[in-house]
Amino acid sequence: MFIISYIVVEGEIRDSLNQRVPFAVIRVEELKKGTYSDENGKYYLKLPNGRWTITVSALGKETYKFTVEGKDTTIRYDIFLREKPIQTREIVITAKREEFRKETGQVLRFKAEVIRSAPSFITADIFKTIQDLPGVIPLADFSGKFSVRSGSPSENGVLLDNAVIFNPYHLGGFFSIFDADALESFNFYRSIFPAKFGNFTSSILEMKTIDPDSTYGNLSVSLLASKIFQTYKGKNYGAFISARRSYFDYTLKFLDYNFPYYFYDILGKVYKDVNENWTLSATFMHGRDNFNFRLGGGFLRMIWGNDVISINSRYVMGNLLNFTSISTTNFTNGFSFGFNDQTIASFNVPMNLVNFRTEFLRIYEDLEKNFGFEAHRGWGKLEQDFFASRFEFSGLSYTLSLYGEYLFKRGNYNLSLGLRVNGFLRRLFQDKNRDVVFVNPEPRLSAKYFIGPDLAIKGGFGVYHQYYAGLSGGGGRLGEVLSSFYYWLPVYRGIEPQKSFQYSLGISGITSWGDWEIEAFYKDYPNILLENPNVDPRDIFGTLLKRGKGWAYGFDGYIRKDVGNITGMISYSFLVGRVKIGDSIMNSPYDRRNALIFNISRKFSGGLEMGFRFAYQSGLPYTGVLARYDIYSIYDPGTGLPARLRTQEIYSYPYSLRYPPYHRADVYLSKDFKIRALKGRLSLSVINIYNRKNVFTYFYDYSKDPPQLLVIPQLPLFPSFEIFINW
Repeated sequence: MFIISYIVVEGEIRDSLNQRVPFAVIRVEELKKGTYSDENGKYYLKLPNGRWTITVSALGKETYKFTVEGKDTTIRYDIFLREKPIQTREIVITAKREEFRKETGQVLRFKAEVIRSAPSFITADIFKTIQDLPGVIPLADFSGKFSVRSGSPSENGVLLDNAVIFNPYHLGGFFSIFDADALESFNFYRSIFPAKFGNFTSSILEMKTIDPDSTYGNLSVSLLASKIFQTYKGKNYGAFISARRSYFDYTLKFLDYNFPYYFYDILGKVYKDVNENWTLSATFMHGRDNFNFRLGGGFLRMIWGNDVISINSRYVMGNLLNFTSISTTNFTNGFSFGFNDQTIASFNVPMNLVNFRTEFLRIYEDLEKNFGFEAHRGWGKLEQDFFASRFEFSGLSYTLSLYGEYLFKRGNYNLSLGLRVNGFLRRLFQDKNRDVVFVNPEPRLSAKYFIGPDLAIKGGFGVYHQYYAGLSGGGGRLGEVLSSFYYWLPVYRGIEPQKSFQYSLGISGITSWGDWEIEAFYKDYPNILLENPNVDPRDIFGTLLKRGKGWAYGFDGYIRKDVGNITGMISYSFLVGRVKIGDSIMNSPYDRRNALIFNISRKFSGGLEMGFRFAYQSGLPYTGVLARYDIYSIYDPGTGLPARLRTQEIYSYPYSLRYPPYHRADVYLSKDFKIRALKGRLSLSVINIYNRKNVFTYFYDYSKDPPQLLVIPQLPLFPSFEIFINW
């Protein structure tokens, strides 16, 4: 017979708008100890039998006090915190100190509202928000891809409700595949991410979708895409669905321009509180990009997209929390061309990743323990048909990981010690000689020393491995920008996984109006994998990738104001990145020395909001043409003179030239409206308000004599309008 000898107190913490309150402080007064709510506002306390006084506090909320009494029982107690008027500096600082004291890792946490309150090109996009953070280098105006501290965009892990999303882009990275209204929060680790994250070597973007707490919906219409979003809340369950489609294929016809492309995506979620201890949820996503170009009797078709299902469980097991997720990610890519409906060539690269992860979390007043297990099964295939010839290969990969992390809080310091051990197996069905096994330990360490209650020194160290190389179909920064997706290739015999060592040291602080941080870093890549644009068809696997080394160093930081009607952030990054291939040392393609970004937003009465953004960045390095020479034949029978056969270009040392500095200013204006029963918001963004001609790339027109240097610019002045209707 099992006898309970304690009280369990658990529940949810919400604010006056019925939104969950994460990381609230729950304190037992008699014991002078307590815990925190998790990122979903849920908390759990295990107390001896008796009567206890509990206080709950959070930033910007009034403190709530209640009493529980019982013996050998479980008590469910949901808490609603009222908004607290900000009257003095000390009121705000007290709540902020609790969060500041708890956080140890190198993470930036945001609510999804920041995505919607920034100037946007056509529609709000999380990747454009990420590009404004310190240490992040955007590749181009019209691409959502970004580099973090000189790492390749393919080294950034993107997770949606614990499912890995390999290719989260539409149309060359122009848009991400995520609806901002469906997101509740996101955490961005630009370095030293915890042991529970692996298989990427640069950064982690972790996104959580909402658990609807009421029934509502909205419709948005912009210049090139429309979206509908709807939630539903039952007694102990809820759901949402979002659907979006572009209409480039229709609207651009009014400008006498035929662009036979469109995309659509569907994102949804269902969750249920099975009982007081157990919550289940299922997230699904389906999206496709379609390009169907016809000219005369010829055609060119491309289709690509993601199918994702992620099932997540949160279960309270006594004084343990268990989080378990099972997900599957399918990426479809097909390319074909031909004439008169007869296919001449086709190219298909489907892939699938199945992921299972379970972890256990135990929280004490001054100690957190986190340990878990993760398993990946990857499958990929390449099919190529050209006339009557066919080339095909496929393979499987398995990654098994054990990880654990301990967070100690003693006196003036926090110390997090973590370890992740990966085992990787690759099987290539067509060439067993390429099968490979790797076992790699990954230690992680983060520390924070509090100089005072509002000021701390922090640092960390981590080792990371990546077992998949992202190929863009051309290589280099230009190929990455123009491609809409990566071809993901697991490492094989003769190719070791990419590896990075990351070090950071910085200082951070809080104020009554926000927070700030400055951090220096060093990244060492003893092994990097670069795409080779000159593959030898006689030895594809031997020449597909180039191996090298790399390193990067610099510092970055920010000042953020997140209290009051005026909010914003100033971020600055300084970076030096190097790559070594053989004996040659060159700039990294992402070596942007200086980047300064200023964002500010002001809320007025009557639902009016205005925003302004300015960015100044050093030019990225590139490989350019220094000179050219013509190659002639000895004799042209038609003219009796030598004939020019071709023009040969002489290139600079790789990435030794730089584009001109980049700068741009954007403005944003939104206004809530209500017309009888109709409620909504009008939003206007103007990108590049002074029409700066920022350079994307150069090329020479050799039809002119002398050849003419042409500039391909980035986005010009571009107004974007969007209307939201809410119900």
